[in-house]
Amino acid sequence: MLLVPITWVFRDWGLWDTRLGLTALMTLVNLPLMSGCFFTYFQGNPPTTSWKAARMDGRALGEEINPLLAPMAVPGCVDLLLNVILAWNERSGR
Repeated sequence: MLLVPITWVFRDWGLWDTRLGLTALMTLVNLPLMSGCFFTYFQGNPPTTSWKAARMDGRALGEEINPLLAPMAVPGCVDLLLNVILAWNERSGR
């Protein structure tokens, strides 16, 4: 079901039969797996204890994102970057 719309989009955007198009396609194929890995990083640390500790320190809701969520998101972002690198390496293996 997705093959025809992906083909149309790649043809219209000039990505058909290009290395960038193949890299984008491989990244999109691996994205569900990587987003599952990204989700487990946030699930590993219970947010309630982190939020409560930040609230006890006197932080407001918007101030909690940088010191709490950003460090927890780094391993997941590295996974997404590795996904792009693996997709790039996949296209050069022809």
